[in-house]
Amino acid sequence: MKYIKRILIVPMMLLALMLCACEAPVIACFTDENNTPERCYELFVECMSNERYSEAEKYIMNYETLGFDQRQDDPFTSMMFSAIARSRSGRVIERVSDDGHKVTLNVEFTTLDLSLIAPVLTEATSTLVYDTQFAGIEVSSSDQYEQAMIDSLQTLLEHEKDYYRTAAFTLDFELYEGEWKMISTQEFYSALIGYSL
Repeated sequence: MKYIKRILIVPMMLLALMLCACEAPVIACFTDENNTPERCYELFVECMSNERYSEAEKYIMNYETLGFDQRQDDPFTSMMFSAIARSRSGRVIERVSDDGHKVTLNVEFTTLDLSLIAPVLTEATSTLVYDTQFAGIEVSSSDQYEQAMIDSLQTLLEHEKDYYRTAAFTLDFELYEGEWKMISTQEFYSALIGYSL
């Protein structure tokens, strides 16, 4: 009797294993969809466009700080920084190379181009000051001149998209302590600050 039980147990176990194997889930390697160079770039741009600069710094490798949290809080600078942040957007064009720990991406980045807006702003401010003086109101203090600059900037920013620049960049990303980090170039950093260098 014991012998028959043993003989029956073995085929039943094999049958159970075969039935389980038919319905067994496939075990795939773990991959985090959010931990890719592409997602790293997207999150970086999102943080920069929402002025979350300290959060953006965790996605970049070669800058200890980007310096954006150290801006002055005068009204003109604050308005300019907000306009630059609002204008930032980006997208990944393609993955150029991938060796497992280092990836190169071609990306697009759009931002307000201060090199385009500066001469227009200077001209608009000069015209506003001239018109104010022509109307018999003296503009003699730096506060009055700054207010003229703010007024001119507000007028220009009503059509700010006219001063946006979209450019392509090739950026490297490295896997560092299990997270993808972007390695910025000088050209890309210049775009981040609105081409003000």
